[in-house]
Amino acid sequence: MMCDRMIIAYHLGLTGKASVAARTLAIRQAEWIQPPVIRTDNGPQFIAQTFDQQCHQWGIEHERIPVHSPNYNDYIESWHAPRERECLNRQEFDTYQDAYRGVTRWIEDYSTIRIHSGLR
Repeated sequence: MMCDRMIIAYHLGLTGKASVAARTLAIRQAEWIQPPVIRTDNGPQFIAQTFDQQCHQWGIEHERIPVHSPNYNDYIESWHAPRERECLNRQEFDTYQDAYRGVTRWIEDYSTIRIHSGLR
């Protein structure tokens, strides 16, 4: 099995529901050569039956980290610091649409252009 740090899908929105998390995976599902193994925390959207059913249907292995153990999910946890520092703390957004565009641009740059410290 190959492991990487790739964020396979994301959704920017005002809620964090299981149905939205499952739909976000569905959008990317057609691109997978083989179903991924995903690791999440124990947020309500990820422990919901809706999300588990979708993962099972698509053959996704869903790993959940132990409760109150962010160190088991260190890649995504380390993603939050530069997002705060480089994107959210440097810009003021007047509307949700402005925030959506700004954060999306930052995520795309972070995910496709930036050379990450673990790869240097």
